[in-house]
Amino acid sequence: MSTRARTAKRILCGVAYVLPLILGILLLVYASVPHLWFVHEHAAHETLSTHTLKENAVGAVESVLDDPDAATAPNRNFAYAVKISAVVCDVAAGLYLFIMALTALCTCVAFLLPPTHRYANRAKRILYFVCPNRITWLLSHALPVIPALFPHLLVHWYAQFQGLSMRVHFDPMADWIAAVIAIALSVALYMLTLPWQVEEHLDMFRIYKSKSAVPRAGDEVI
Repeated sequence: MSTRARTAKRILCGVAYVLPLILGILLLVYASVPHLWFVHEHAAHETLSTHTLKENAVGAVESVLDDPDAATAPNRNFAYAVKISAVVCDVAAGLYLFIMALTALCTCVAFLLPPTHRYANRAKRILYFVCPNRITWLLSHALPVIPALFPHLLVHWYAQFQGLSMRVHFDPMADWIAAVIAIALSVALYMLTLPWQVEEHLDMFRIYKSKSAVPRAGDEVI
């Protein structure tokens, strides 16, 4: 194998672990740009970003809960449903960014050192505390779909508790579609580079030990 081909493989292996963080940041940027609007009774409302929509919705339901006259049973249930949905979305987004930022940091440390270096293996073990194996890590890629569904949840809660029939529109695409595309790109690149990670000793879910430390096995799966 040529040096150039090997270098390209090593770079792609590193990108496979850093790409989810980059795409997660891009999804945050997309959610901050006005691109969605609601249609109720054939009237289109103001175009909003997903972040602004969530802030407005939470602010509105909090004012309802603070007003005893407005806090009827349907209104209270609607307010609690919206607040819980917003919290779940924020937790999912924060957890995803934390996992992927930790992954990127640990990967940079591990890949800049020899595979058997103690600090390289220590970085992998730090990641292990959050994601015990590659399956857990891959499943965490699905977290962005949860906050991306907030506009649809809001429409559902309006219909469920307020009896309002609303539709949500996006331009150019719904947040959940952008999230699915990001997830597909990340997972596809990771699976593509997995054989190269093993070949180049760049697998973040495998501890590589020197032959003197492990006489009969050169590595240990986390």
